[in-house]
Amino acid sequence: MGSEWMRSLRRAFGRPDPPPAPAADRYATIHKGAYVAVRLYLEGDEPPAHDFAQTARDATARILAAGIAAAAAPLQATVKRIEVDDDPPDSDEAEEG
Repeated sequence: MGSEWMRSLRRAFGRPDPPPAPAADRYATIHKGAYVAVRLYLEGDEPPAHDFAQTARDATARILAAGIAAAAAPLQATVKRIEVDDDPPDSDEAEEG
């Protein structure tokens, strides 16, 4: 999901692309980025044979799309990957976080 996806998402929610910086301010800042890891736990009731991992991936994509659209921060967010962790941490580690 690249920057074109983000542009189309911003347009869909009525948010224009940020204007280019004026020539005098062009070097006042530099473009930076950081990977931020988030561990999200989803739970719910489903039939035993249903693929809950797929349900969780779909729900996560919807949660992130809604959150990105509503974000008040002046940062552009790009979803790089959504995957289910089949080897979660021990329960005592999960409670710390």
